Amino acid sequence: GMTADYTIGIWTGRPDGTPVPGHYGAQTAVPLLQAVAQNLPLVPGVPFIRPDSVTQQVICWPDGRLLEQTDPERCRKTQLSWILDHTIPPVLAVNPELETVLNELKIVSIDNGAHIKLPAGSTEPLSINLEAQGGRGGILWFIDGKPLNKQATRAVLNYTFTKAGKYQIMTIDRTGQTDQVTLYVSLFM
Repeated sequence: GMTADYTIGIWTGRPDGTPVPGHYGAQTAVPLLQAVAQNLPLVPGVPFIRPDSVTQQVICWPDGRLLEQTDPERCRKTQLSWILDHTIPPVLAVNPELETVLNELKIVSIDNGAHIKLPAGSTEPLSINLEAQGGRGGILWFIDGKPLNKQATRAVLNYTFTKAGKYQIMTIDRTGQTDQVTLYVSLFM
């Protein structure tokens, strides 16, 4: 962020840049940035002047094109966007890498709130397959915030539980889209 007198940078992620499930800039870094900016000393009489190269235009969402250049059937909703040097920022349909609204990430192998337990008389460990559909690129899996796989993958991941309890299972794709479920595990009958 910036004011007429200060440039502020906030990083709330991990040092290696791996995703933090459930956290993204607008949720974590922006509130901190706003708090820092509000506590900086004011310099009286110095107005903030927006550069001439920065303008606002109405775009269509999720297409990302200017309203006047978009077929009305493709304009789900309009949104005011900042434009730098007459360049429209890439969004969903213009940039398929960010096509999250049209390709929602969803965990399909476990229902939220599911209870699973070992079958009667079983001596095998309790394992489940983790599978998700949608999203973009490979996905990472987390159980209670701890990563299960170091490399993003689309393969079904198998996980073995070693103790009973409540587990938060989350997945994240390369665009930052997440899904999560809560699972209750009983190892003994």
